[in-house]
Amino acid sequence: MFTAYLLLAIAHPGRMPDQQSLTVSAAASLTDAFHRIAQRFEAANPKVKVVLNFGGSQQLAGQINQGAPVDVFASASAKNAGQIKYDPNSWRVFALNRLEIVTRKGLTGVRSVRDLASVKTLVLAAEAVPAGHYSEIFFDKASKLYGNVWLSSVRSHVVSKEVDVRAVLSKIRLGEADAGIVYVSDAVSAKNEVQTVAIPDDLNTIARYPLVIPAEAPNKQAAKDFSKFVFSSEAQGDLEAAGFVSPLRPSTRLVITWQNKKFLLPLPLASASQKVVYKLKDHGGVLRTYKGVPVLDLLKQSGWTSATFSCADDYRKTLSFADLKASKAILTDQGDGNYRLIVPGHKFDTWVMWIRSIELG
Repeated sequence: MFTAYLLLAIAHPGRMPDQQSLTVSAAASLTDAFHRIAQRFEAANPKVKVVLNFGGSQQLAGQINQGAPVDVFASASAKNAGQIKYDPNSWRVFALNRLEIVTRKGLTGVRSVRDLASVKTLVLAAEAVPAGHYSEIFFDKASKLYGNVWLSSVRSHVVSKEVDVRAVLSKIRLGEADAGIVYVSDAVSAKNEVQTVAIPDDLNTIARYPLVIPAEAPNKQAAKDFSKFVFSSEAQGDLEAAGFVSPLRPSTRLVITWQNKKFLLPLPLASASQKVVYKLKDHGGVLRTYKGVPVLDLLKQSGWTSATFSCADDYRKTLSFADLKASKAILTDQGDGNYRLIVPGHKFDTWVMWIRSIELG
């Protein structure tokens, strides 16, 4: 497989002479969404040809560690992303997913999690695969509700553990097994070929998908451009259409933590005492108008010396009280219902987007 992967990365079918290649290794569950995102990215960047490589996240991490020339790694788990050497500033969570039961067309009698004990053949992803790991967590939770006899019955019907989640889906599509556990996004991709059974929230696991740029990425600038594109409204829309949940959906409140106490800051900030208007250049050098509320007007607790801003994509940035005061930083609506920290005098790329919490220290 590794040799075939290298040949794929070298061949670049359809690549024009003046094009750069960008190799993206992505979890198998991202297949449909990333094909669409790659097409959009290529349309916006005609000098770049995206080469997609899909598989189990553990396999992809192994390929990178063996020297595969990968520019972007989109993993279905933080564990596998953390198994490679990557640019620490590139880590971002770009999508969320959850598990769902799929059954072959025409199968009756499986309408709830409890009914898994009655299926004759069950297919899972291997435990080393993120979906397989999350399935084990699901079984542990469900066994506390339905008992160990239920769990033993379910496990006795497992006939195979597959190398990635799409292989599980394929078995059910082809009628080679009665049921399997996949992601919601996989079920969406086969909605007319399989039946689905929801797994309740209290038994489910939210899978967080991080994107990183490997330390040895051959084309780092294009990798950064692609990473930014994945967070665009178009790309996030493609992910949601494929069954994923965007972590960038607007939040109704910000959580402020100070001395082990939590304060909820309601949004929008209509009650703020004053608004500030800045004209600043964005990352493209275009002068834009930003209207917001001074951060220090919102963080009224006294005695703190620094503030750590945590975001929906796992990005964190710590700024001192003195820096926030000197820069006259503001919190502003970034246009999609989310809030962004703007720090005049700091580079645009260091401004903090999709803020979810602020921890005072």
